[in-house]
Parts: sequence; C-alpha cells; structure tokens
Amino acid sequence: MATETNTKTDYSGGFKTRVTDLEHKINKNKRHLAKLTRLEERSRKVWTKAYQLFLKAANQLTKLKVHGTRKEVGLIRKIRDWPVETIRLTKERDDLRAQIKQTEQALVKLGIEQAKLVEQQTNEIKTIDEIVTQVFGLNAAVVRASGDREDCLTR
Repeated sequence: MATETNTKTDYSGGFKTRVTDLEHKINKNKRHLAKLTRLEERSRKVWTKAYQLFLKAANQLTKLKVHGTRKEVGLIRKIRDWPVETIRLTKERDDLRAQIKQTEQALVKLGIEQAKLVEQQTNEIKTIDEIVTQVFGLNAAVVRASGDREDCLTR
C-alpha cells in the first residue's frame, strides 16, 4: 500500500471538504502505520526465532556423537543456510522500517497542511468579522448622518 504524499488539493472544494479529505488521508496513513509496525514486530520475532534455531543447531552439532547421519546433514544445512537467511530477514525488517519512516513523514506533512488550512480558515473568519464590524460601524454612521440630515431639514 503506497502512502499518498501529494497533499495539495487541486479542486475548488470548500474548507470543510478539504479538512475532511485531509482527516481521511491522516486516518488512512495512521492505519497503514499501525499495520507496518505490526509487520515489523513480526519480522523481528521471526528473525529471533530463526537465530535461536541456528544456535540450537550449532549446539546440537557440537554434541553429536555419531557422524554421517541425516540429523548431522540437517544441522549442517541449517548452519550453512543461516547467513543467507539472516540477510533476507534483516532486509525484510529494514524495508519495513523504511516504509514506517516514510509513512511517519507523510503523516507529519499532512498534519502541517491541516494546521495551515485551519490557520487560513481562522484568518479568513477574522477578516470577514473585521469587514462586518466596519460595515456595521459605517451603517451606524450613515444612520446618524441621516438622522442629523432629517433634523437639519426639519428645522
């Protein structure tokens, strides 16, 4: 599952649409991050178990009294295959860690974008409130001037 890094909205949707879209992307990435974390934990457990089997095989091989048996061949195969197996398991774990880091970075970017969007909306609301306050102030001045005019005309 690829994480979405392009967080710019190319549509002319409203503020709520953009916030909802960002929240959806954030939740999606959080779920993906949780899944990757579980997989990485499982990968570590698999490596640990394989390492324990390798050590057990090495220990059993040293204590083997009868040589040339199928058991000896199996133990030697486990010991011989360990370097390849450890490289494969370590690469799998490292790939998962890289994906986790990438997903965390995407989450940070989405969080920053969400904060910017909320700040932008707050600034727009403040601007609109200031304009409304000015309009009411001007309206009060017009009403006062109109009242003064009426007083002047009626005298």
